[in-house]
Amino acid sequence: MVILLSDLELEKNKLRQFYLKKRASITKKRYKEAQNQLTNLLKKRFEKETFILSFASKSSEISLWELNEFLANQNSLILPKCNKHNLDLYLVKNINKDLR
Repeated sequence: MVILLSDLELEKNKLRQFYLKKRASITKKRYKEAQNQLTNLLKKRFEKETFILSFASKSSEISLWELNEFLANQNSLILPKCNKHNLDLYLVKNINKDLR
């Protein structure tokens, strides 16, 4: 069986590889600076919101765990969870207890 990728799929794969390499080249210092700036900016932006849908960042992405913990402490953090073929949303009040 031969599987042919469309031009769009090939371009998407090329872009994904390009940005993964760029992300891998970011220094730890710059990564931490960007993470702190993003966290501070979003904390200010979200502090009065009722609910925020976030996500669990992967190790290669800027960490959202500090922001997610802040939102959980405010009872406003919603995280998605794959449940078979569905994507369910959960209110997270305590990251250490609710994400086990």
